[in-house]
Amino acid sequence: GPVLSNYTQATNQYWNRVWSIKKTDIQDFLYKVQNNQSVNTPRFIDIIEWPAKGNVKVGDTTQGYAPFVDANSNGKYEPLLGDYPKIKGDMMLYSVMNDDLPTHTESGGAPMKIEIHRSSYAYQTNNHLNNSIFVDYKIINKSNRQYDSLLFASWVDYDLGHYTDDYIGSDVSRNMIYTYNGDDDDEGILGY
Repeated sequence: GPVLSNYTQATNQYWNRVWSIKKTDIQDFLYKVQNNQSVNTPRFIDIIEWPAKGNVKVGDTTQGYAPFVDANSNGKYEPLLGDYPKIKGDMMLYSVMNDDLPTHTESGGAPMKIEIHRSSYAYQTNNHLNNSIFVDYKIINKSNRQYDSLLFASWVDYDLGHYTDDYIGSDVSRNMIYTYNGDDDDEGILGY
């Protein structure tokens, strides 16, 4: 979750999650809201508890974390009044994490109070985008220190079919990484 001045069991429990939103769920949710039908189902919990500014449902009245469409332009996330998560693609996963709360057992370093908002999204298409996952990071320095030359990396273990012939590459000019099979025959029952 976010860097907070006071971590409680309730805030830790709320933020220890990934919100999963589909475009079709938003459409169905809005239809039900507009027609006064019940939205109190597990399918819509991530829409109702979307961590956006002013979401009284989750007790967040000051901070704005996740982007949303503000149907009545009042600056507060109110899903039962027609507001909804602003997502990219046909499905998006959203999470917030930080380096402040956990003990740094590997490095032994002090927390930097860095907050990271991650959006992972994909499109359902009939072309190459159907096999692509996009990830956006928003990195916020919540400390009173200025950092110089900060480097950020993400560890990824791609498994494309059978794991023994997977390779990765990067295209720096397009700001992307990719994975591919080492041959045209992805062996065995685990093959792609």
